[in-house]
Amino acid sequence: MTRLLMPGLLLACACALFAACLLGSTPLDISRVLAAFVGGADPGDRVVVWSIRLPRALTAFCVGAALGLSGAALQGLLRNPLAEPGVLGVSATASMTATFALYYGLVAVNPWALPVAAISGALLATALIAFAAVRTASTVTLILVGVGLASFAAAAMSLLMNLAPNPFSLSDMINWMLGSVANRSFDDLLFSAPFLLGGGAILLASRRGLSALTLGDEAASGTDPLDRDTDDDGWDDGFERLIGSDGVDPADPDFAADSIADWSTSGIQGENGWTYGYYDLSQD
Repeated sequence: MTRLLMPGLLLACACALFAACLLGSTPLDISRVLAAFVGGADPGDRVVVWSIRLPRALTAFCVGAALGLSGAALQGLLRNPLAEPGVLGVSATASMTATFALYYGLVAVNPWALPVAAISGALLATALIAFAAVRTASTVTLILVGVGLASFAAAAMSLLMNLAPNPFSLSDMINWMLGSVANRSFDDLLFSAPFLLGGGAILLASRRGLSALTLGDEAASGTDPLDRDTDDDGWDDGFERLIGSDGVDPADPDFAADSIADWSTSGIQGENGWTYGYYDLSQD
């Protein structure tokens, strides 16, 4: 069943993207959309599918994928299944700096000012969260810092919207914060692709550390998210630190028979096939 999960999800995504190309103010049946994909439709249908509906659907798909990755990473970091990208105030701070750029008309000077302002705000909030994380190991403290950042950013955005110089600026602020995939093109996707791919690669590279956090802060600090085995004894270093036994012999029948059976089945699966967990010393 697990082997069919990923192919099934990919097939569902492809069907959703195709269905999105069917929807719009101009009705297109399945045969016309298929003809547009292979280049056999009339020019009007090809423009509708390739220039309007497909870029819009792909943009929504990429945004959803990025939010899903961010949510999964935060759920592992905070050990809370309800965590989402806005819980640490990163999204709110990005919106605040983007609103700042719209309020002062920086977008009219340079169209790059809006995405640069939003990314700068997100990086600023991330830096503050990282600074707090270095000084505390408590996820509760991180959440409180994030809530404070989000509240401050929301208050600043409300102030800027109330002081908007004209209704057009206010409309731009509201539309940007609500978000929209209308009038997106493949150029917009190419512009955002490096950021999406870079962020996704970083999260995937740190997935073992995030999984280790599900064991708790103390246990995770003793594991090696890279599964390194520097002493070449057949056991990951993080595994050895966790059980407090460096240089164990995996071929020792006494250790394998008497000790491994006492391990908890909860934890994260290492590449060597063993499950990281807590060792019950009371059984020895």
